[in-house]
Amino acid sequence: MRERAAATASTTAIGTALPSHPDDRRVARLTLTDAARTRMADYAAHRSALLTEALATLDPPARDAILAAAPHLDALLDALRARP
Repeated sequence: MRERAAATASTTAIGTALPSHPDDRRVARLTLTDAARTRMADYAAHRSALLTEALATLDPPARDAILAAAPHLDALLDALRARP
């Protein structure tokens, strides 16, 4: 699972809390605590439930159209993430 944070907030928090990587000072590796993993899993489950509930309110053709578009939206997201 990937979660995004504002670059400046991440840089400030990480830069002051951790030593820099020996080959690249911009790199830091973080390890989540068990509590953080649980919290992120709970948040993902909550988002999934919200989406499921919202989709259930749509009429079947609208829901089918959205579900059919999902793989294409994933491909679009991958293309955007691959950009430099």
